[in-house]
Amino acid sequence: MDRAGGLVVGIDWGTETHSVCVLGAEGESVLEVTVKNEAKGIASLQERLRELEARHGASVRIGIESPSVAVARVLVKEGFHVFSINPKQSDRFRDRHSAAGAKDDRRDAWVIAQGLRTDPGCYRAVRPPSPFVVRLQQVTSSRKEVVDDLVCVASRLRNVMLDFVPDFVHVANDFQRDWVLSICERIVKKGATRVTGAAIGKILKKGRVKKPFDEVFAAIKADIGLSSNDLEAYRERCGHLVARIRLLKRQERECDKALDKLLHEAPEGSDERRQIDTLLSFPGTGPVVAATLMSRAPWAIAEGCYEALRQLSGVAPVTLASGKKKRVVQRRSCDEELRNALFLCAKAAVRSNVVFKNYAKKLAAEGKPFGQRMRVIGDKLLAAQCAALRAGRLFDETRLNGLTRSIAAAAGGTVVMGGVASTAQGAVANAEAATSSTDTTMTDAAASAESAVANAEAITVPVVGTVAAYAGADAVGPSEVPAEDAVGADPEVAAPVLTAPRRVHPEDVKRIRNEVPVQEVLGELRPHTPPIGARLACPACGAYHAKVKRETNLLRCFGCKQNWNPIDLLVTYGGLSFPAAVERLRRRLAGAAYTVVGTPPSTPPGTAGGARSAPERVP
Repeated sequence: MDRAGGLVVGIDWGTETHSVCVLGAEGESVLEVTVKNEAKGIASLQERLRELEARHGASVRIGIESPSVAVARVLVKEGFHVFSINPKQSDRFRDRHSAAGAKDDRRDAWVIAQGLRTDPGCYRAVRPPSPFVVRLQQVTSSRKEVVDDLVCVASRLRNVMLDFVPDFVHVANDFQRDWVLSICERIVKKGATRVTGAAIGKILKKGRVKKPFDEVFAAIKADIGLSSNDLEAYRERCGHLVARIRLLKRQERECDKALDKLLHEAPEGSDERRQIDTLLSFPGTGPVVAATLMSRAPWAIAEGCYEALRQLSGVAPVTLASGKKKRVVQRRSCDEELRNALFLCAKAAVRSNVVFKNYAKKLAAEGKPFGQRMRVIGDKLLAAQCAALRAGRLFDETRLNGLTRSIAAAAGGTVVMGGVASTAQGAVANAEAATSSTDTTMTDAAASAESAVANAEAITVPVVGTVAAYAGADAVGPSEVPAEDAVGADPEVAAPVLTAPRRVHPEDVKRIRNEVPVQEVLGELRPHTPPIGARLACPACGAYHAKVKRETNLLRCFGCKQNWNPIDLLVTYGGLSFPAAVERLRRRLAGAAYTVVGTPPSTPPGTAGGARSAPERVP
């Protein structure tokens, strides 16, 4: 925002009253007033601002620290030009004018107005959020409150149980799990000494708990010698806490359902629908993470502003350099919810995506601690997400879980496919330049970010046809992309991409497992496959302990005890998603021509350079 004349207004927001200061073009004081935080007070403030506009013949600019409060939203709705500033920057402006550190509401309002007059570039225009974003903000806030309360009450229950049944606390650890709460309810109802082994066994079996029964039962029966009155008091307190945890867990499920329903209700063809689709198409990004990103930083998501998001989420490092000393430390001044959401997103991406998993191992080998590894991976995810948001493309449309998407039809069917391992590898490789490592300065990061994010935008594979063309169809032919059409990909590595139907029919899966010989699929994937009975490299552990069993139509590893059916082999060796593999093998049974994407025989899965993501299991 360029420096301009006219009237400027500074508002120091408060829960009871708001301090307002109006300055002229030369910094002279025009008006100082205090209004109450109520309907009449906000209405009187609007009337005074309208009078000033009419008297001076120019619109006023309003500065405020909190853009989401009621007074700011009302002023934006009424057409005023409202700008927000970070409270930390406002503190620095106050120190500029008062070395003694004086602070009061009246002075804060004057500092905000003076900063808007002299340094307008430090302020950001406040835009009215869409009704969808407002609803999303309220639902995510409700969920966060429930989760915070759940963690607090579970911690209280654990502390009470430490004084009551300490041995069981060391066995259970997490007091939010259903089987732990069931045992606590049994202890509250019967008492620790009267709990039977049959009841505990049923609870452990129902919860599929892997802990030994003898260990859990012995921990419950351990008596520390409390009196009967103390035991009765502890049992009563535990009963209240367990009931509260049950209630909070039910409320958390309701919030999750409301959040999922709200994401489904985003209007088709709107910007919100496009942003949701793009975020959900990335590995590790679920409904909660996507909703948090859109509710906490809607303007940054709408613009695809990578620098703003990495600073708001705390993944951008801070350089402390003075004289000969130079350190790069973690950014502490950030949005806590965004930071936690991106941290969980990075953890899930490492678990579900082989490319990020290998990169995390590389960082671990370099001695990076766990938190730093997650911040670096989260930074790379943000770079790719912002590139996809600006380009209006998806990363992996098969992650959208059956929702009808309009973005592919609007974008001409151009999709960023992350299911192919080689393409995903190129995505991370190009996105690496967008983020600086923790031993580089912020200046270096800013210099390289724009060009590197532009490189990440080039990781696209044009797909013949659109999502709308096959959404909801039961059987649709594949759309193959020639290897030479993949932008920036090696023709020898780039694999054709198959657009699969939205739904996978269980009958098709069952028929494929029974009728498609696993030996033939394995032979097409790896032309030099040994005959049945010979040992092969296991897709999971990489050891040569796998054999093809004709009677069960499975590739079984006798080392890690895992089985691989024809669909698993296509997912693992071919780099296809589960729906794409099912569609390809279904066409094989129907007699249609198809091409299997193979892996070089010299690079078996599970080894460096040829790793593939773990196959998706079908119950």
